[in-house]
Amino acid sequence: MENDVKECVSTDRDEIEGTVRYEYRVGKALHRSGAPASITIDEATRTVICEEYWQDNQYHRDPLQGPAITTRDTASGRVVSEVYWWRDRRHRDPAFGPACILYGRDGAERRVEYWWNGEQHRNPCDGPAMIERDATTGMVVKQQYWVHGKLHRDPEQGPAVIKYDPATGSVVSEEFYRFGLLDRDPAAGPAICQRDIATNTVTYAQYYENGLNIGGPLGPASRGLSDHRIRTNREFEFG
Repeated sequence: MENDVKECVSTDRDEIEGTVRYEYRVGKALHRSGAPASITIDEATRTVICEEYWQDNQYHRDPLQGPAITTRDTASGRVVSEVYWWRDRRHRDPAFGPACILYGRDGAERRVEYWWNGEQHRNPCDGPAMIERDATTGMVVKQQYWVHGKLHRDPEQGPAVIKYDPATGSVVSEEFYRFGLLDRDPAAGPAICQRDIATNTVTYAQYYENGLNIGGPLGPASRGLSDHRIRTNREFEFG
């Protein structure tokens, strides 16, 4: 698509929310070079609450230049979230930082996700691909290791999903995955393990090999499955 913008239109004026969205297009495609192609402004405060970079009708911005999507709090103008996109895929070199960042009210990172070419991904040797912190204490409450869109970590290096108590930082549950499947050598221990941090005792354990539940001494085979799912390209949930 050649050069720059041929028309600028304002759309989606929301009388209830009090916002207006400005879109830059070339023909029918959202497109702008070197600046956001979509800008949403709160009409009362004149705060820019969302900026989106588009090229050829795709989310796109050189990750070295910054995020393709930035959202801000209406009242304060503080940055709420940033997402890096390259050719309509979440993407940022993990060496430079996470591709998806959610910030707390204090400006600290609450949740970060590493993505490469549209897949949640980070070399497990460099750390987890998802890190979530408690909004109150700032303690890490969840870590997940993802490799090319699948939960994965060498069981000998540790679990792929770890949940922590927000007050003490103690581990409350662990799940071992290889290539997206619950998997751990039974001789080394359960693939799913939950603990009571008050007594430091295991309250639930299940054994899996290559995704097959082979039972466990604590709890029925139907319980304890992780709530993970592989996110689609346009999802960015922090729930």
